[in-house]
Amino acid sequence: MVIVALLCILFLLIAFKWWRQHLYLAQVDHIPGHSSWTSLPFIGHLYRLGKTPVEALHEHRKKYGDVFRLDSGPLPSVFLCNYEHMTKVLKQDATAGRPHHLIPGYVLASGADEEGKLYGIAIASGKTWAEQRRFFSQYLASSKNKFDDVIGEEAKNMCNEILDSVGSKGDALEINNLFMKPVNYVLWRMVTGKTIDNKELNVLVHIIREFFRISERSGISEILQMTTYWAVPMYKLLGYSDTILDKYEPLKKFLAETVSIYRPDINGNLMERHQEESRKAGPGSSFYGTTGTKNLEAILESLLLAGTDTVSAFLEWFCMYMTSFPDVQERCFEEIERVMGNRTPSLQDKPNTPYLEATLLEITRHCPHLALTVQHHATEDFEVGGHVIPKGTQVFYSVVSVLQDPKYFEDPSVFRPDRFINNKGAFEPDEKVIYFGTGKRRCVGEILGRAEMYIFSAALIKAFKFLYPDGKRPDYLCYRPGLNMHINQFQPKVVPRF
Repeated sequence: MVIVALLCILFLLIAFKWWRQHLYLAQVDHIPGHSSWTSLPFIGHLYRLGKTPVEALHEHRKKYGDVFRLDSGPLPSVFLCNYEHMTKVLKQDATAGRPHHLIPGYVLASGADEEGKLYGIAIASGKTWAEQRRFFSQYLASSKNKFDDVIGEEAKNMCNEILDSVGSKGDALEINNLFMKPVNYVLWRMVTGKTIDNKELNVLVHIIREFFRISERSGISEILQMTTYWAVPMYKLLGYSDTILDKYEPLKKFLAETVSIYRPDINGNLMERHQEESRKAGPGSSFYGTTGTKNLEAILESLLLAGTDTVSAFLEWFCMYMTSFPDVQERCFEEIERVMGNRTPSLQDKPNTPYLEATLLEITRHCPHLALTVQHHATEDFEVGGHVIPKGTQVFYSVVSVLQDPKYFEDPSVFRPDRFINNKGAFEPDEKVIYFGTGKRRCVGEILGRAEMYIFSAALIKAFKFLYPDGKRPDYLCYRPGLNMHINQFQPKVVPRF
């Protein structure tokens, strides 16, 4: 009898919790798309995207319009698919927040202050985000004069390592994960001002690879770890040692130890300048005391994770497209050879290499790499497309919907770098290629990311020719879903040009 009573109570508690969650989700039922009744526990409507999220988003837009509801996880969510809507909405303070403080997996992995706010820039909000972003943006701007030397040197080292792998006559080369080390090396040098020992670099890259490996799984175990506070402790209790927390802790430890060896210096590296800000800060500042240290460590974590994955994945796509479009590859090479000769590529070459610039931009437009975006969080009600979006809603914007829209780009499915060359032969960028985001949360590391993309890409084409594997053109539009869309396993034949 007691057991029956306990089971009844448990059932009522679950029913009550489900009903409360339903009422919470029902606040956006007026938005076209899926309803709160079909939003499943833990995953929301993510099951609607299947294994091809890029194509699924296209179909959702066709069916529901430029603004539609599709819950991501347990939070109500809307997707924006219209460029004008995106630029209008994402410039507002109402959408400048992040919802990650409401997602248990991020809180457990990253930690939060006494007010429940997350640290750093990428997933922080409010005053913390504004202060830390301003600091990091100023640091990068003051370091631009180092980009050529640092990136150029690592690009040269990268090419030498590739040459060692393929030999003087060329050979098949595994492209997947090939660029994580050189990109990570650049990031490390930019924030510390120093090189990193190969052994330490290998450890750091391994940690980052492991983090993304488990983060990009989509099984019930990973979903529970991200959406509940009890899953990780339960798995640990059962002896399971492959949790998201297990993969995140080594990185946190590595960076905490690194930060601890530096001292305040107004003219020093990122960590030294941040510590100088902390030394001057008072209570209430995001630089003050332990909070300041946690924010510095969080900046480094997101820079090394997001910065490494984004640029290295782009370089993989670059190699895929150069292999798939040999005519474009040769035009890039001829331009690079004419402008740069025997020297290392430099950012000073950009005005004189319009076709290379256009090719890089067209790859970012055409490939599905950054089809999905980091979600925003509505901190107050706002209106878009005739719909009132309530406070507390997650806001995603579908970049691929803009990049593949014939309203914005003629023949969007065609890969054509010349679309960004004007009638005077000059490179003419288009602001609608929102590869690094738009609005208040536009990627703060964009200037460094674009510099890496240009110099590394130019160095690769200058040094090597990429050929079809086995004479077969690769399926360049296939991708592996994840936080970023990566190319499938790919081994082109790489032949030295020198």
